[in-house]
Amino acid sequence: MSLEAIVDRILRDARQRASQIEGESGAQVQSIRSQCEETIHALQETSRKRAEKLAEEQRKRILSIAELDIRKEVLALKQKMIERAFEKALSQVLEGDEEGYSALLKKLILKADPEGDEELILNQKDRERMGNGFIREMNESLLKADKKGKLKLAPESRPIRGGVILRRGRKEVNCSVESIIYLKRDELEAIVARILFPDVKEEE
Repeated sequence: MSLEAIVDRILRDARQRASQIEGESGAQVQSIRSQCEETIHALQETSRKRAEKLAEEQRKRILSIAELDIRKEVLALKQKMIERAFEKALSQVLEGDEEGYSALLKKLILKADPEGDEELILNQKDRERMGNGFIREMNESLLKADKKGKLKLAPESRPIRGGVILRRGRKEVNCSVESIIYLKRDELEAIVARILFPDVKEEE
């Protein structure tokens, strides 16, 4: 076989092999491309589902926070209304007519079950408007109840809003209006709340 024939054969075989390799490479490239596209699609789908899940969780979180904030605002408003109701009721008691207020003081003193020789400590306003006339009437009531009937007005006043403090020696019984309200606060708040918000069901 001549040298030219050998060269031609080598070139022909080389071309065939190159064509074969190119075909195989093309198929491999296409296969890799398909696999990459499938992987990318799978990742995109996973990312989409994860994003939707995160978005739903975020939405629920935001709604939950918003509902909690609203409940706090409603509760604060209710508490404010209850507080106003207490203040208004207290003002009506303290600023009412003298006869009604005098009857309240008598009731508070008798409920404290005094010996009858205590000192009555009032605020400055009540000292001026109740005075010795009230003490005299109170002692008469105590005498009828078989008590000593020797109450007297203390020389000093106290910064209480209303009511009275009974003092006997070193012992004091606080019958001020604010102390009574404080002791009965929980019970009174529940009653006031039912009156102000009759359509609201109590939480279990």
